[in-house]
Amino acid sequence: MPATSPGPRVLDLTVPQRAARLEFDVSPAYELIAVLQALSSPHEWRTYEQGAGWFDELRSRMSDQLRSQLELVSGEGCRAEWGHLAGLIAEAPDRSDLGKVIDHLAGLPAAAICRSLIESGLPGAARREHADLIDAAAQGDKAARARLREIVAKDGDEHDTRLADAILAIDSRDLRDRIIDGLREAAGLLDEHLAEVMPALRRDLELRRERVRGLAIEDAVENATDGIHYALEPGIRRVLIVPHAAMRPWVLISERLDTKIFMVAVSEACLSADLDTPPARLLQMFKALAEEQRLRILRRLAVDGPATLQEIADHLGVAKSTAHHHLVQLRAAGLTVVDLGAERDFRIRDGVGEDVRQLLETYLRAGAK
Repeated sequence: MPATSPGPRVLDLTVPQRAARLEFDVSPAYELIAVLQALSSPHEWRTYEQGAGWFDELRSRMSDQLRSQLELVSGEGCRAEWGHLAGLIAEAPDRSDLGKVIDHLAGLPAAAICRSLIESGLPGAARREHADLIDAAAQGDKAARARLREIVAKDGDEHDTRLADAILAIDSRDLRDRIIDGLREAAGLLDEHLAEVMPALRRDLELRRERVRGLAIEDAVENATDGIHYALEPGIRRVLIVPHAAMRPWVLISERLDTKIFMVAVSEACLSADLDTPPARLLQMFKALAEEQRLRILRRLAVDGPATLQEIADHLGVAKSTAHHHLVQLRAAGLTVVDLGAERDFRIRDGVGEDVRQLLETYLRAGAK
């Protein structure tokens, strides 16, 4: 009689939790809301590397209507949470075009924008716990809005309470229209600033993406945010890293649905870099690719999968030492990976074609308006 294993028999029908992923994004729309976030907090201007004078001059060029937008969204005595529009921006289909992003936001239901601002006064757990109540409040339900005020007053600080009171006192459609009008005017005022900083933001993004390659997600987030240790929270499936220039050296953190967003300060090195000089990694990549045998190796790995050194040497019809030299150059350029098992298998790095395209496009577009 066959032996039976002790313990209960288990058939697990639950959906396994998906691993969180780390992504990077850059857009003039993120920089726009970072500027507006900073403008709404005059008492903090001196803490920004941009300098209080820069914000003071910008505010002097604002219309009375835009000034009122900042005050209306924030309520008396508390700052606006423009940064919480980042989650909605991340969902726009063409984030490279600021006008299209604003048009995308303008086309959203008023409740979607209202909800993003309501959530800014609630911690992540409370957002998930009270999701239905938040939806109802965003749709204008008076009882839901009253109940949310009570929850924020109990769980939030004085700033959260004042912000919630300000937002929940405004009709959702009126709030959306005022925000969109504010974004459109601010976009015109910031045309020169955006043209100046976007090349640096693109370069910064590529450098951050490269330096976290191969790290576990929590280590990668800590590295990409310049030192913020973030333990993944329940319900978070994506961490998004976005460089900005306006609020340096601050990191602006927001959340939408299953995404945690870190808007990180662009490095000084990227802001002051000579845009005409190709990045070292771009040069290394193209030097590695400018050789027929190495291109044949990449095609072999892409088509047939991982291979040993001997298999690659046989494929090329060369000595192992020659194949090894080529593989060293490809790995150093970030094009291949070696797995240190019993047999050292070489494989093409995931997404390498897209990496090459993005790095080249970033360099070619540097300084472009």
